[in-house]
Amino acid sequence: PDRGVDATGFVRSRRRRLVTSTILASAAAGILGRMRMGTLLLAVMLVPASQSAVERTLVISVVDETGAPVMDVTPADMRVRENGIDGEVISVRRASGPLYVQLLIDTTPGIEPYVSDIRKALVGFVQHVKQGDPVAEVGLMEFGQAAVPIVPITADASVLEKGIGTLFPKPRSASVLLEGITAASMSLAPKSTRRRAIVSFNVEPSDEQSRQSPESMMKALAVSGTQVWSLSLQTGNRNNASRDVVLNEVAKRSGGQRDIIVTASAIDQYLRRYANALLTQFELTYRVDSLRRPQVVQTGTTRPGTKMHASTFPPSNR
Repeated sequence: PDRGVDATGFVRSRRRRLVTSTILASAAAGILGRMRMGTLLLAVMLVPASQSAVERTLVISVVDETGAPVMDVTPADMRVRENGIDGEVISVRRASGPLYVQLLIDTTPGIEPYVSDIRKALVGFVQHVKQGDPVAEVGLMEFGQAAVPIVPITADASVLEKGIGTLFPKPRSASVLLEGITAASMSLAPKSTRRRAIVSFNVEPSDEQSRQSPESMMKALAVSGTQVWSLSLQTGNRNNASRDVVLNEVAKRSGGQRDIIVTASAIDQYLRRYANALLTQFELTYRVDSLRRPQVVQTGTTRPGTKMHASTFPPSNR
């Protein structure tokens, strides 16, 4: 019996030691877990809030009241807001990426009296761009009845000049300028650069028959990051009020310019003005404390007598 009692006591004592060891192990694990959690929380607390800030880059042009480029701009002259949040302008430097331009030209019957002026102005635009940036590339499209490429985007000015010489009004053709803008933006989208631009010319009045919706055209421009610089020669009463509104809006939102002239002799002057703005672009880099996807970017300059051309579309930073 004593042996049985001793045996039972031994078993009970062993069970108590096992239970005690388990409790101690659990307690140690709990303490270790809390230490690890505390270390993790401390690490999270030590992450600086500035890590939520992101940097983006916009392509801009700054001109004076006459449309001439302003070249001595500084970050202090600039203001940027993204999704309604003020950003910090970090730097403003001359744009270094390649420039790609698609010329989009009216070939409806309305251009017939002005063919010589149009050709001369386009040749002058190409020559001016190539003098300012020898590696810049330019293409040529028309939009009489259909948006059709005439000269693919090229760095060869002589090829472009030959293509310009073939521009002529298409009999009984209607304007499809909005479709042309979409097609031109799609041709520019694959280019590895932030500097893409469409320079369009049309004669008013004309019969606009684009099936392209303004919304899909805006989307194509936003995706490609393309500016629109649009010049219209007004020769009579406007009969495309809705198109006029669209052209004004697309130029504004894309960071370009819309102008209406009344004499063909002014075509050359305005196209050179567009060329100058494109040749003197800057890259504006800003920082904003937001992890939200950019929807709208607003820019401005505090410098008196100047105007900034910059897209409101979210920057792609390609």
